[in-house]
Amino acid sequence: IQDRSPEVYFSSKSPHSWIDEAEKLKMIYGDMKKRVEDMVNSGKVINDHRSIQSGQFCGLFDLWADKFTRHDHPTIIKVLQDTDTEIMPNLIYVSREKRRSSPHHFKAGAL
Repeated sequence: IQDRSPEVYFSSKSPHSWIDEAEKLKMIYGDMKKRVEDMVNSGKVINDHRSIQSGQFCGLFDLWADKFTRHDHPTIIKVLQDTDTEIMPNLIYVSREKRRSSPHHFKAGAL
């Protein structure tokens, strides 16, 4: 069984056979999480030239519009880090669709 939640996975005390790559992914995830939280709190997409130039987050918020809010937006899926193998690590940002007109409490199972 593998932990799929980033917080649980990165806080795990069990040693990773790929510790250097795990640390790199942990930093990328932490940076991405902070950027997403900052954008949600500000209510707008912040142009960060550092991330755009590196291409790391290019296109992540291309679909974001002024009318989108934390509680009303389409699904966003972006692969931030992919490996050539089928084993971990993969870093994928997923924000499920939320609409004020329909309850969203049971949609997480579809992820």
